[in-house]
Amino acid sequence: MQAVTAGGNEHTADAAAGQPTAIAAGSVPLTLIPPRAAAGDPTSSKDDHVMTVTVAEKVLIVGGVLNLAYGVLLGYPIVVTRVKGAPATPRYLMAAHLGTLLHAAVLLGLVWAARLSTLSPGWTDVAAWLVVVSSALVAAKDTVNWLAGVQDEFTEKAKTAVLAGLAAVAEPIGVAIFVAGALQAL
Repeated sequence: MQAVTAGGNEHTADAAAGQPTAIAAGSVPLTLIPPRAAAGDPTSSKDDHVMTVTVAEKVLIVGGVLNLAYGVLLGYPIVVTRVKGAPATPRYLMAAHLGTLLHAAVLLGLVWAARLSTLSPGWTDVAAWLVVVSSALVAAKDTVNWLAGVQDEFTEKAKTAVLAGLAAVAEPIGVAIFVAGALQAL
């Protein structure tokens, strides 16, 4: 038997069989197909490798992929606007497009911070939800500002200020938890 630590959770694995004998609470086994199985090696099975995915990691991955998808979709109105002869893309359409793509990369990158963290799963789950919800609030704020024709949310006192305020509180708290978890793991 050998002990393997992933995401601050200890797992034991039977070295000969390569199978975990204990999986941390809040984790779900994810089966990976090894390269030799993909190459058609008859001695290989899909159960050769098992990886656990925590709730925080799932939240970050789903949030990142949804941000990526939304950011890509927002590219279409940009193209349509420019094809119709507009000299520039509306400010908040571009902000929503770039913001969601940026948040996608950040959220997907934070999966590694969640895996590295030695904080309890509850803390990393809270951090993951805070940054994902914050990214959704920012995307919603920028989308509403674009659709409402807002030119400057600060001078026009846009009604989306509540969304911005909630995001401004949630994101730094979530990031601070991830920073604490990463530093504690050093």
